[in-house]
Amino acid sequence: MGFDVALEEDKAQTTSHGSETIGWLAIEPGTGTWNGHKYEAAKTSDAVTHDWYTISFGQSFSQAPCFVASLATYDGTDNAHLRYSRTSLTAGGVQVMVEEDTTYDTETDHTT
Repeated sequence: MGFDVALEEDKAQTTSHGSETIGWLAIEPGTGTWNGHKYEAAKTSDAVTHDWYTISFGQSFSQAPCFVASLATYDGTDNAHLRYSRTSLTAGGVQVMVEEDTTYDTETDHTT
């Protein structure tokens, strides 16, 4: 078992990319306690776009937890990254969206 890693340049980039160190974390979906802290790992359905999408946490946190997320798949032809609204992060959930790169064009509508 393994995985592939690639660096994603902005669309307007014309020069080669230098070396980078890449870190990763693998965790199976579920809930539990890690070093005395509650955690929750999950994935969304194929529904997140350029519009805000609400994720409701499946367990009760006493306060807004630390939130770590990333895109795991790519649909469409435009470079994109996951964004979350810090003001929406609560003990009950968070809002996320896909934000496209605008260095080549200003269109930011993204598929699921």
